[in-house]
Amino acid sequence: MKSAFWQPKLTTNHQGKAHFKAKFPDDLTTWNTRIAATSANRQTGMMQTVIKSFRAVSANLTVPRFLVEGDSVQVYGKVKNYRTDSLKVKTQFKQKEVSLKSNEISVLGSKMDSVFVKASTKDTLALYFGIKTQTNIQDAEERKVPVYPQGTIETTGTFKVLEKDS
Repeated sequence: MKSAFWQPKLTTNHQGKAHFKAKFPDDLTTWNTRIAATSANRQTGMMQTVIKSFRAVSANLTVPRFLVEGDSVQVYGKVKNYRTDSLKVKTQFKQKEVSLKSNEISVLGSKMDSVFVKASTKDTLALYFGIKTQTNIQDAEERKVPVYPQGTIETTGTFKVLEKDS
């Protein structure tokens, strides 16, 4: 659970309303919000509400859980635009620090992109999918995929059912 404390000194306008801006973390979070107020006549009031914060545009990378040396696989990047207007977004796939594919797309809602990669090492494949908007909103996700050597490690044994407790 995340917590934050903010104590502004706000003054209401003639309609009794106060406005302010607050910057929230970029991750998807629900904030339980409690607001307390006091008037010049020492009247008090309390309100509780929920605020959901999220990044206006996000990048998600989908990769397999593991690969076998020599495998070729298509990995997917998804751009999600939560705003109501279309955004121009630059996308990029990388393997380690080497660019595999770059694209510029317009996104209203969500769009998928993909690239093929080959597991040519027996170690780990570091894959990256990132986005950047014209207004410099950025997001990225990096995943490490274990790469196993070809062949199956086999173990032989015996399975027996015990009739009664020892």
